[in-house]
Amino acid sequence: MKILVCTQEYYPKGSGIANVAYYIVENLKKKGHSCTVISSNSGDIQFNFDSKIVKFAGLALLFFWNKARTYINNHEQEYDLIWVHNPLFTRKVESSKIYSTVHTTYVKRSGTYIKENFSLFVRTYYQFMKIIEHYCYKRNKFTSNVISPAVKSELVSLGIKDNDVVYIPNGVDTSKFKPIPNQKCPTKIPKGSKVILCVGRIAYQKNPFGLVETVEEINKQGFKITLLWAGDGELMNELKEFIKEKNAKHITLLGRVPHEDLPKYYSSADAFILASFYEGQPLTLLEAMSQGLPCIVSDIYNMSHIVDESKCGKVINFKNKEKAAKDIISYFKSPKFKKDKSNIRKFTVKNKDWKVISEEYLTEWRKLRKTKVLRIGLR
Repeated sequence: MKILVCTQEYYPKGSGIANVAYYIVENLKKKGHSCTVISSNSGDIQFNFDSKIVKFAGLALLFFWNKARTYINNHEQEYDLIWVHNPLFTRKVESSKIYSTVHTTYVKRSGTYIKENFSLFVRTYYQFMKIIEHYCYKRNKFTSNVISPAVKSELVSLGIKDNDVVYIPNGVDTSKFKPIPNQKCPTKIPKGSKVILCVGRIAYQKNPFGLVETVEEINKQGFKITLLWAGDGELMNELKEFIKEKNAKHITLLGRVPHEDLPKYYSSADAFILASFYEGQPLTLLEAMSQGLPCIVSDIYNMSHIVDESKCGKVINFKNKEKAAKDIISYFKSPKFKKDKSNIRKFTVKNKDWKVISEEYLTEWRKLRKTKVLRIGLR
């Protein structure tokens, strides 16, 4: 199969969407399929929209997708399938070969930021992007998959038929992200302290201030724990000031850690944690699971369903820091914590390896091609 892949970001110059597209493409190539990647910043065809995206955020994506639409119209016949990620086409795309993967929508994010009472600018921006997104999906209703069951309801609310949406989870390279025996923590940790690791952008949706307060409360309640946060982002300086103001002594901000160095950080930690207000399906969570780390996540369905599915980990409500701290301490001390540590790796290898996930994509694409061929034949 000859596949055109259109994604706003691509490895190594991106994060979640970039990595999903990259790992699927690499597995497809191993199976003998041909893939051409269009991206803003990497891949086979580069539109070089990075500076515009930094300056104009979501609005620049509209220009990227308009240019992608032009390319699709001019080259559609060269491909068997066109795979797009979070597409924002403001004009109608006539191709019957398009399959869409939706990682997140502005539907839930805009509601989350209003509910959590963020700044007027942030709330206005996400509300505006929600309106734009609704318009784009109203114009183009592609057969799609979502990377989390929670995103499916968001997509249906934008006008996509329920039957045209399937759930295909994100995956992980289990051969790369695997336990490293006796791995010492690359960062100095106080003696006797447990280590919890957070990996991700320091951004609003990650609830960084709430997580810092919870970690300090855990220590206040007499359980020694240290948070390592690998990542940077727009709130890095603000978080540093917050830590200083709160005199939070149990937080270490590592800054950006190269992706290839993450396995040793995962293996040196006792647990993984995400206190996010909103997520799609974070790859870092699956990486931690693949390395045998029990995972502590906030009570949003995009993450809690993974805990339920794997029967490993702990779901926490971070809005009450005292109760959150108490529940985390209880989990660390429970027999379930040790049991989860031995079972989570097995679950991930069996169900979330990219080899397994790429086969799920191929199954859906074959269905799509067969259906489209039959429809064309009936005209």
